[in-house]
Amino acid sequence: MNYIKRVTSSVLLSLILLSPLQLFAQSSQTVSQNMDAVVAEIGDESISLGDLISYYERNNIEDGYSSEELKEFLPFYVDYKLKLAYGKDQGLYSDPEIQQEFENYSKQAAFSFWLENEIKSELEKEFIERSEYELKSTHVLIRLDPNSSADDAEEARLRIEEARQRFIDGEMTMEELNREYSTQVQGRPAGGELPWFSAGVTVKPFEDALYSLEKGELSEPVRTQFGFHIIYLEDRRQRTPQRSASHIFFRGSRDDLSAEILADSAYATLEKGRPWDEVVQQFSQDGSSVNNGGSVGWVGYGTQYSADFIDAVLSVDPIASFSQPIQTNYGYHIFRIDSVRSYQNDEQRREELLSQLEELPRYNANRQQVLERISEIGNFSKNSSVQESITAFFSDADSSLITNIDLPEDIAEQTLISFNNQTYTSGDFKQWLHDTHSDRSTKEFSDHWVDLYEEYVLDSQIIPMTNDRFPEFKRETDGFLNGLVVFQVSDENIWNIETADSSNLEQYYERNKDKYRFDERHDYTLLASRNDSALTAALEMTRQAVSIDSISRTFDNLIITRDSVATPSDEILTALNATEIGETSDKFTYRNRDAYVIYHQLLEPRTMTFNEAFYRVGSDYQPIREENFMNELRSEYRVRIYPERIR
Repeated sequence: MNYIKRVTSSVLLSLILLSPLQLFAQSSQTVSQNMDAVVAEIGDESISLGDLISYYERNNIEDGYSSEELKEFLPFYVDYKLKLAYGKDQGLYSDPEIQQEFENYSKQAAFSFWLENEIKSELEKEFIERSEYELKSTHVLIRLDPNSSADDAEEARLRIEEARQRFIDGEMTMEELNREYSTQVQGRPAGGELPWFSAGVTVKPFEDALYSLEKGELSEPVRTQFGFHIIYLEDRRQRTPQRSASHIFFRGSRDDLSAEILADSAYATLEKGRPWDEVVQQFSQDGSSVNNGGSVGWVGYGTQYSADFIDAVLSVDPIASFSQPIQTNYGYHIFRIDSVRSYQNDEQRREELLSQLEELPRYNANRQQVLERISEIGNFSKNSSVQESITAFFSDADSSLITNIDLPEDIAEQTLISFNNQTYTSGDFKQWLHDTHSDRSTKEFSDHWVDLYEEYVLDSQIIPMTNDRFPEFKRETDGFLNGLVVFQVSDENIWNIETADSSNLEQYYERNKDKYRFDERHDYTLLASRNDSALTAALEMTRQAVSIDSISRTFDNLIITRDSVATPSDEILTALNATEIGETSDKFTYRNRDAYVIYHQLLEPRTMTFNEAFYRVGSDYQPIREENFMNELRSEYRVRIYPERIR
């Protein structure tokens, strides 16, 4: 049953469910009648019109259907149900390989359901709502590597809490706290004043904390990938629309009078009516924009530019033809506002924002986010004192393997984890260790193993919790399981030639021998290799009548084969046509290798033997085999079909 590993859900659907439906997808007419009407019976099981229509609608690629289309589809649906009944009786629903494939698919699908139907939709709603505003804030940052030890993290947390309390007590301002508590980076504190920005600019934990604050409020300690922060919200306002801007730029420091003089000269030139593009070409020192009319693209809070540059652009009257020279930390600029960001309607705004969101790392929602969500829903809790008891026990144990030691009963019976109305004891954890860490010593015990067990517990509940959360999930996974069963039934009884009755195949071959013939064909030996010396040596060995198997074992990465059945590739055929029988071809290229062919003989047309035609016979016989198998099932399961009840 290893073939199951190669079958995806889409393949199953196309092979088993959708193929018949493609015959019946033309009409938009709808059937209106008694959905309880029995349209077929398989043994004691009744198939109602409602069952038929429901299945048709789930798999049909178009809306609507007619009674005639349903009548045509009914036999296909009955055959599908027949295979399910046969598979059930054969025990396929409990087959270990099918069950493993089903569980693997269900877990993957479960994570996708949470991501697509809940987590991402919430992210989208949140991002759109937050994007209506932009915020001004300041923060204190104690930098901490994400992989820092627990002791280092605790020390940083206590220090940031101390800073927070000093602000609350009125001892220090945020500016003073930043100087005293923030980590120094190149001689400057890592925290401090931040420019106005909106959603999507900072990492999400920082943004979450900031958007939860009221104006004038200080956050609790927040950990991000950079370390621990406290954040103070200075102000909140409606988002300022971005502007598409162009500039004429003059490089220079704030004390550089030459840049100011050049800017004044360019401004005077514009005032005299000279075209903007010509002045850009003559004066601008921004090489990246000078050939594009000075365009710098969209500018707004949260874009890549410095705060004072953004302030400068947004301060310009968008109606004006151009601004007076404005100084920023880059130098002097004359700005022109080309357009102001606007939307024709809410839907256009939504689409634009969602395209921005999709570029953010947060939108690439992952497995961990799903586990965090279900841990909240399932009220996940861990007893830290029990974990400490486990850690202490293993710390005091000798160097025995995990499998050779048992937890004391008073520890083993204690609840380590509670989740989704279930409890997991220390003994359950020890059994998990036995299953997953059997070759590890007690001296290697780490609290990280408990973290891995937490993930295992969460993972074990993902399928039932998804069933509870999303009713359509069970329908999808049940359909996949049915598809696996039908696929195996079809493979074993219809598609797989190895399971066919060879006597039936031989009888079919004898009746249709004339269909299985070889045309005139070449008998040749091919040698190919990227190693020229190996190729030359192998060619010499063939001339000395050394067997192909011996030559193949002698050289690595050598292609050597004798063939007179398969149709030669174009490269081989070209070489054969240029070679006399009994001779060796000139060197040519085959699959990016140097190659030769030895042309043995030209074989006359003839009828194939049964063995030579075996796979072609099997393919041709498959429709007969399928019809025979389905007739057997229809008889065994007493199938009755009532298409006349579809009106």
